[in-house]
Amino acid sequence: MSRARALVITTVLACCILVCFGKAPCLDTLPIGVWRTVLHEEPNIMLQKLGAVSDDPAVLTRTYLSPAHRQASQLLKAWMQAAGMDSWVDAIGNVHGRVEGSLPGPATFTGSHYDTVVDGGKYDGALGIIAGIAAVKALVLEAAVARGALTREEAARLPVDPALGTTALPTTLNASALLRRSLRVVGFADEEGVRFQSTYLGSRALAGSLAASGALDARDGAGVTLREALAAEGAGDEAALRALGVVPSAARAYVEVHMEQGPVLEAANSRLAAVSGIAGQARLAVRLAGSQGHAGTVPMALRRDPLPGAAEVVLALERLCAPGEDGAGTGLVCTVGTLALWPGASNVIPGLPVTSSLEWARGEAPTLAFTPVTMRRTLVFPAPTPLRHPDPSSSAWISGAGPTRSARPRCASRWRRWRASAPAAGWTASGSCGTRPPPCWPTRA
Repeated sequence: MSRARALVITTVLACCILVCFGKAPCLDTLPIGVWRTVLHEEPNIMLQKLGAVSDDPAVLTRTYLSPAHRQASQLLKAWMQAAGMDSWVDAIGNVHGRVEGSLPGPATFTGSHYDTVVDGGKYDGALGIIAGIAAVKALVLEAAVARGALTREEAARLPVDPALGTTALPTTLNASALLRRSLRVVGFADEEGVRFQSTYLGSRALAGSLAASGALDARDGAGVTLREALAAEGAGDEAALRALGVVPSAARAYVEVHMEQGPVLEAANSRLAAVSGIAGQARLAVRLAGSQGHAGTVPMALRRDPLPGAAEVVLALERLCAPGEDGAGTGLVCTVGTLALWPGASNVIPGLPVTSSLEWARGEAPTLAFTPVTMRRTLVFPAPTPLRHPDPSSSAWISGAGPTRSARPRCASRWRRWRASAPAAGWTASGSCGTRPPPCWPTRA
């Protein structure tokens, strides 16, 4: 995206938020140069500055509770304060900006997430937070000039904070006295779920469902639970996390600006569109066990190679989500994002374990039935043709984690149905045919 286009789009988005906050901007109140600064130049400066906060100097990677993640939270907090908001970082890591407003009543919320995937984009999530900050700052400035708290000349000569790269409103301005309605901007700490494979931690906390979801027992790659990681951050106990929830009656509305993460608008030659639905996600970790061996000496008929089994899982998922013969899709999108082999050598048959991550999503709940606590989805995999093997004690079978190439005699039907379930601690899968080694091991001819 070019700098000029980013500035134009950020301006349009910020003005949309202004309208959603309940007040259309009056362009005559402030000098045009102030509007350009607040809604054009500063948002782009913030996007570039936040996009440089990364744990990896080569690519943008800012995962939950990493050093870059903590740095980004403090930067967002400072920008919110410079826009006239009270700001704080809560126990889960969400960054809050608030203007109470002079009238009692629920607040209008906006925001997005500030964590990223590995090698992420600088507009993903960050655009929604920064557009919200710009909208609030413009509202406060407009109200300050309209009510005589600032002159037009003073608004045009706001000092630039070198550390932030943006102007800062005078600390003497009382934004809550200037605005009638309460406004909230939230930078959600975790949406991507990269570290704990448990998405939407930040918004779950705001919705009050984090503690009950079981996500606190999710583990990262080092075996650290979310509960332990939060304790190390001084986040407090489970009761403190429950207290982060906002009751529905306290929210008047929520609006989020987000970049499109796909080619649909580009293909339609459209720059903006209203979101028609939000995709729910279901994730499954599959672990297939095999028997490691030398690639040059183990005959094909005697191999227990789990990689072909993993390939069958990938292709089965592709079939599940592929459009039909009429070109009509199911609405599902399915992805295998990781595949790990051991030992990963060209002359070694992979052994234990071969693991992969599966994800499927859709914006309509009837197809992807889910709640914040559990998600369920039935997958159907074709069973391979059984062939006899002389070693019934082989340990090459899937270990309680999903579709397998093995089949007991009573399960040697054309189709095998597997159900993926989501217990509190994370995704596992169980097979209708059990997990013990069968008396006759199926292999490929």
